[in-house]
Amino acid sequence: MFLLNVDYKNLVSKVLEDSNKVAIMIFIYVEGKSKKSDIYNNMVRSDRMHIKLDQLAEVGLIKLDHRPFENNSTYVELTPLGQSVAKKLMEIEHLMQGDARDEMADDRVDHGAPSEEGNKVR
Repeated sequence: MFLLNVDYKNLVSKVLEDSNKVAIMIFIYVEGKSKKSDIYNNMVRSDRMHIKLDQLAEVGLIKLDHRPFENNSTYVELTPLGQSVAKKLMEIEHLMQGDARDEMADDRVDHGAPSEEGNKVR
């Protein structure tokens, strides 16, 4: 039996503690297999971006495909585990956006004056 050298207990915190890693995962999920340079160009500038990609690869969420004979390009794609995690991250993002929309709608609703029943002290 082959076991990855991954600390699964800290896997979630390793991804979620860094918003750039979450953004990378979602970017690749939406865009598909991408060049490293495309990811760099679409993310917030960070001198540590290559480290973040290496960390995501280390825990088995992405695969780095270095192609020295193709202008020294590196392609990045989600692993099956990365696909599952990114899908859940997208679901969380949609839920959060839905909650924000619901909150905004609640703020716009005129709740009117409190009823007499609601003002009674027990």
